[in-house]
Amino acid sequence: SIRSLVAQLLSGTLATVLAFLGYGIYALVVHHIVINTLRTMLLWRMSNWRPKLEFSWEEARNLWGFASYSFSSIAVNKIFNASQSLIIGKVFNAEILGYFARAQSFSQLIVQNSSNSIRTLLFPALSSIQDDQERFLRGYLIVSEIVAILSVVLCSLSIINAEVLVIGLFGAKWAPVVPIFMWLMIKSIVVPNNGVIITTILAKGYAKENFNYVVIKQIIGMLPVIYLLFGDLDSFLHSLVAAGIIILAVSYFSAYKLLQISFWEQLKPLLILVGISALILFLLQNYLTLENSVLNALVKSAIYVLCMGGFLWLNHKNIIKEAAGMVRSK
Repeated sequence: SIRSLVAQLLSGTLATVLAFLGYGIYALVVHHIVINTLRTMLLWRMSNWRPKLEFSWEEARNLWGFASYSFSSIAVNKIFNASQSLIIGKVFNAEILGYFARAQSFSQLIVQNSSNSIRTLLFPALSSIQDDQERFLRGYLIVSEIVAILSVVLCSLSIINAEVLVIGLFGAKWAPVVPIFMWLMIKSIVVPNNGVIITTILAKGYAKENFNYVVIKQIIGMLPVIYLLFGDLDSFLHSLVAAGIIILAVSYFSAYKLLQISFWEQLKPLLILVGISALILFLLQNYLTLENSVLNALVKSAIYVLCMGGFLWLNHKNIIKEAAGMVRSK
């Protein structure tokens, strides 16, 4: 987790500097190369583990039951996600597909970089205490709330800065990406929490049960494609948000059934955070507009951070301190 955080911080800073220097898409290329290079270097530096050219059939058999369902879940997810792009390319022209692909990849980059480190740390941490139900559930709820805070704040700031980010990184010709990117970022608010739930269920060893829920969620995720068949891209984007909410509800239900965690106890923190954030965004959007787009984004971002930061300090101070204590103990 530490190496991922360091790699993301350094590579993200470098990519941001390159973007403002006018390197555009190459800033993202450098980001990918640098982050993976740093992760590898830090892994070899911080760990005594080294790969060996050995294979054990016994170990493979022991892991097969869990790994096969985990692999199948990932494969199903990839297939369903790829099918959306195929249908967009079939119904619309290549230009629209390009806009959607760019918005999707950019939104995924932001969301994944914000939550992958936490999920990487979460799996072994929860696996080690899976027999202590009270500690296990407490750990899950703390991480779930922290991830909810990060995802809501990051996605909200991305929405505020959507125009500046897209045009600044890719150029003015990619301006049609902005509204698509904004809708995908709204949908992305629920994605990290969904990932945390899956990781928690897998940490308990419920790979088969998780696969069954993954299939259900992917079927729900494909329902918005119906709008694509009628050539309605806007309704497709709106329905993606609705499908994402339903999928998260299914994930909460799966945690309730498999882990005996209250549905409302899981939902409440995210629901409150989304409500407060939406109110701040609504007020900023309707009552504050500056002519200069960069200045407009900076001022709105500053006000959002101050307002949301104040709310978090008043209402989530203890959970943030508890999470920090868990990290230090590791």
